[in-house]
Amino acid sequence: AVTTRLSDGFGGHHAPCVAMASTLVLVGWQSGSGDYTIRMRRSTNGGTTWLTAQSIATSIECVDPGPLPSVAGYSDGSAFIAYRDQADEKIRCKKSTDAGASWSTISATPQTNLGSHMPSCGIYTTPSSTIQANLVHANREPAANCVYYNNYDFSTSAWGTATNLSSILPGQYSDFTDPSIGQSTNFRTLHIAWDAYDEGSENRVIVYREGGFRSFVSEYSVIQ
Repeated sequence: AVTTRLSDGFGGHHAPCVAMASTLVLVGWQSGSGDYTIRMRRSTNGGTTWLTAQSIATSIECVDPGPLPSVAGYSDGSAFIAYRDQADEKIRCKKSTDAGASWSTISATPQTNLGSHMPSCGIYTTPSSTIQANLVHANREPAANCVYYNNYDFSTSAWGTATNLSSILPGQYSDFTDPSIGQSTNFRTLHIAWDAYDEGSENRVIVYREGGFRSFVSEYSVIQ
């Protein structure tokens, strides 16, 4: 195996994210401090060789720990990336339809603000054969501490209706952070987990919910 340095130049390079779809590999990360850049390198042959690094978003104002990019790719060449941006108090997202060669900014993500912490995303083909990006994020603002899921339709360039995944939890759980989304091999089942504080045990716990195409079962699990 060959070790490849993907970052170029000097300075801080942090928070890598990776997506793979067929032979396409996308690796994104943040560079800088306070005023960040999202960098991306891609391979079209499964990581054997890498194309030149791209700056796909620049001059991102964000408090520590930074934009925390999350990337997802699909086998038809569609790709999606999400990251925090303090300037407009939103999670910003970009999409690609040419295997990461070019990226376009999409409309602002609903139900986000400065409290949003670590977006996580995935992408799949829906039952109607359109490409859908899936995004989960936590809002850490004390007055509105929630975990939201939303979807972006590549064919209509529109967001769906945000779903508050934490709304079914009893009041003993709070301070939701660090959500993560995964997809089953059939791309139709979503698995979402996040970190929460349990006032009953005074411990941090992991909460899990499962969903399908734009809907979630009305159950949750707490993994101690």
